[in-house]
Amino acid sequence: MSLKSFLSRPPEKVAIDLGTHYILIIQVIQQCVTVFSQKQSITWRPVVGDFNIFIIRAILGVVFAVVLTRLFYPETSIVYVIALAVFLIGMAYFFEYLRKNKTKS
Repeated sequence: MSLKSFLSRPPEKVAIDLGTHYILIIQVIQQCVTVFSQKQSITWRPVVGDFNIFIIRAILGVVFAVVLTRLFYPETSIVYVIALAVFLIGMAYFFEYLRKNKTKS
Protein backbone atom coordinates (compact mmCIF):
# COMPACT_ATOMS: atom_id res chain seq x y z
CA MET A 1 0.00 0.00 0.00
CA SER A 2 1.41 3.35 -0.98
CA LEU A 3 1.57 6.31 1.34
CA LYS A 4 -0.76 8.35 -0.84
CA SER A 5 -3.50 5.71 -0.78
CA PHE A 6 -3.01 5.23 2.97
CA LEU A 7 -3.43 8.95 3.65
CA SER A 8 -6.37 9.39 1.30
CA ARG A 9 -8.61 6.66 2.74
CA PRO A 10 -11.04 7.54 5.53
CA PRO A 11 -9.99 6.81 9.11
CA GLU A 12 -11.08 3.53 10.62
CA LYS A 13 -12.56 3.09 14.04
CA VAL A 14 -10.48 0.85 16.21
CA ALA A 15 -11.83 -0.73 19.35
CA ILE A 16 -9.34 -1.84 21.97
CA ASP A 17 -10.42 -4.18 24.72
CA LEU A 18 -8.81 -2.89 27.88
CA GLY A 19 -10.65 -5.23 30.23
CA THR A 20 -9.94 -4.44 33.87
CA HIS A 21 -7.38 -1.78 32.94
CA TYR A 22 -10.23 0.43 31.74
CA ILE A 23 -11.45 0.94 35.31
CA LEU A 24 -7.95 1.80 36.51
CA ILE A 25 -7.46 4.32 33.69
CA ILE A 26 -10.82 5.97 34.44
CA GLN A 27 -9.94 6.23 38.15
CA VAL A 28 -6.58 7.85 37.39
CA ILE A 29 -8.23 10.35 35.04
CA GLN A 30 -10.85 11.19 37.66
CA GLN A 31 -8.15 11.77 40.28
CA CYS A 32 -6.26 14.08 37.91
CA VAL A 33 -9.41 16.03 37.13
CA THR A 34 -10.16 16.33 40.84
CA VAL A 35 -6.68 17.63 41.62
CA PHE A 36 -6.70 20.19 38.82
CA SER A 37 -10.29 21.27 39.44
CA GLN A 38 -9.43 22.19 43.04
CA LYS A 39 -6.93 24.70 41.63
CA GLN A 40 -4.22 23.72 44.04
CA SER A 41 -0.91 25.40 43.48
CA ILE A 42 1.51 22.86 42.16
CA THR A 43 5.18 23.66 42.63
CA TRP A 44 7.56 22.18 40.11
CA ARG A 45 11.15 21.60 41.03
CA PRO A 46 13.68 22.19 38.28
CA VAL A 47 15.03 18.94 36.97
CA VAL A 48 18.23 20.48 35.67
CA GLY A 49 20.40 22.51 38.04
CA ASP A 50 22.40 25.64 37.29
CA PHE A 51 25.67 23.76 36.89
CA ASN A 52 24.12 21.32 34.42
CA ILE A 53 22.73 24.22 32.40
CA PHE A 54 26.21 25.77 32.32
CA ILE A 55 27.72 22.50 31.07
CA ILE A 56 25.09 22.19 28.33
CA ARG A 57 25.62 25.80 27.27
CA ALA A 58 29.39 25.37 27.29
CA ILE A 59 29.23 22.26 25.10
CA LEU A 60 26.80 23.90 22.68
CA GLY A 61 28.86 27.09 22.65
CA VAL A 62 32.02 25.21 21.73
CA VAL A 63 30.25 23.17 19.07
CA PHE A 64 28.66 26.22 17.45
CA ALA A 65 31.91 28.19 17.69
CA VAL A 66 33.82 25.42 15.91
CA VAL A 67 31.15 25.05 13.23
CA LEU A 68 30.88 28.79 12.61
CA THR A 69 34.62 29.41 12.46
CA ARG A 70 35.30 26.41 10.25
CA LEU A 71 32.43 27.39 7.98
CA PHE A 72 33.30 31.08 7.52
CA TYR A 73 37.00 31.27 8.50
CA PRO A 74 38.61 27.85 8.02
CA GLU A 75 42.16 29.11 8.65
CA THR A 76 41.50 30.78 12.01
CA SER A 77 43.42 29.82 15.13
CA ILE A 78 42.05 28.02 18.18
CA VAL A 79 42.23 31.23 20.24
CA TYR A 80 39.49 32.81 18.15
CA VAL A 81 37.36 29.67 18.42
CA ILE A 82 37.63 29.77 22.21
CA ALA A 83 36.86 33.51 22.23
CA LEU A 84 33.76 32.95 20.10
CA ALA A 85 32.65 30.11 22.40
CA VAL A 86 33.01 32.35 25.46
CA PHE A 87 31.09 35.10 23.65
CA LEU A 88 28.25 32.71 22.75
CA ILE A 89 27.99 31.42 26.32
CA GLY A 90 28.00 34.99 27.64
CA MET A 91 25.25 35.95 25.20
CA ALA A 92 23.16 33.00 26.38
CA TYR A 93 23.37 34.23 29.97
CA PHE A 94 22.76 37.84 28.88
CA PHE A 95 19.57 36.91 27.01
CA GLU A 96 18.42 34.81 29.95
CA TYR A 97 18.92 37.86 32.18
CA LEU A 98 16.88 40.00 29.79
CA ARG A 99 14.11 37.39 29.61
CA LYS A 100 13.84 37.13 33.40
CA ASN A 101 13.71 40.91 33.84
CA LYS A 102 11.04 41.21 31.15
CA THR A 103 8.73 38.75 32.92
CA LYS A 104 9.12 40.50 36.30
CA SER A 105 7.90 43.88 35.08
